[in-house]
Amino acid sequence: GDTGKVWRLREARLWLLDPPEYYSPAGGFLTFTPPQPLAGPLPPESDPSASSDFDDKYRTGWLVPTALRRSPRLRAHLELVRRHLLALRDALALASVLGRTLVVPRLPCLCDRSEAVTIIPSCVFEASDLELPFHCPISHILDLGRLLRMAGQPGGVPIRESTLLANLLAPRSLAAPGATVRVAIAANASAIAAMRLAGKAALSVATSDAEAKASLGRESRWGSAEVLHLASAEGIFGGWADAASGGGGAAARDRFEQLMRAYVLGGSWCCSSWYKPHGAFDFAEPVSTSALPGGCGRDERVDEETAVCMRTQQRRRAAQRPFEFRYVPARGGSRARDGYFSLEVPSRVAEPP
Repeated sequence: GDTGKVWRLREARLWLLDPPEYYSPAGGFLTFTPPQPLAGPLPPESDPSASSDFDDKYRTGWLVPTALRRSPRLRAHLELVRRHLLALRDALALASVLGRTLVVPRLPCLCDRSEAVTIIPSCVFEASDLELPFHCPISHILDLGRLLRMAGQPGGVPIRESTLLANLLAPRSLAAPGATVRVAIAANASAIAAMRLAGKAALSVATSDAEAKASLGRESRWGSAEVLHLASAEGIFGGWADAASGGGGAAARDRFEQLMRAYVLGGSWCCSSWYKPHGAFDFAEPVSTSALPGGCGRDERVDEETAVCMRTQQRRRAAQRPFEFRYVPARGGSRARDGYFSLEVPSRVAEPP
């Protein structure tokens, strides 16, 4: 549609119709370094032990479980997308808390997307010279139209393309030395304290909304920075501070999660079959963010010294670990009637903190 075409023109810095405020929104920008494929050689093109017999509705493609066994690259791609969605969700939470516009970076991928079944098992089109990994279009992972509509909702986060900061129409101040403040991600409270003592911006690997505001919000040392760049966003949002401390944690969580369900999550990879229900792979969505227990999420050192706060973050991190992708026939409703498959999430992942 038009939304995707305009987005691609913006990424190519060829769209000239945006007003000046598009490039200098109130509140400034938040950016982040996206997850990268695991180090080492590319996954093999196919698994020789897996059957190559067609088994979908038309006997011209493969059911989801069969295709997944055939293509190690597809398995690796789905895991990488799981990490992208986690990083994007956490970056959106922080952008919402800080009142900033999120610049979505270029996302590395390990499998192209096509309705032609010949994409399996190699993950590239026949006769294509595409080299993996590659930076895939955002539309391979997200519904761009839905994503951009989020900005018009209460608490919604405005989104910008990856190349905006280098656009010649953007204010020159964005390219000035010091315009971008790089935010380190620290493993513990002691490391955070040392970084801040050295004059660096830093967040913890379990930053709550309250802690993010204190560290990077408008009243902080870095609040006036035009651009904040997170060294990583994958799994760094620790939750919403409790209502007893004035944070309204449960209400804030519910509002944010409603936005995620309505405008961000729900995507899939396509296709291992000409009959889409037999060849569409639901993406693994991050476990919902949490309303933190009373007393948690106000101070990193206190969080580390309080048993209930520590247990909450341990369960959160456990729920974000990689798991083996297993798809089973959908149960109940139209998806079951049409023959879709659903991702079976292990119980350790499905249990909220």
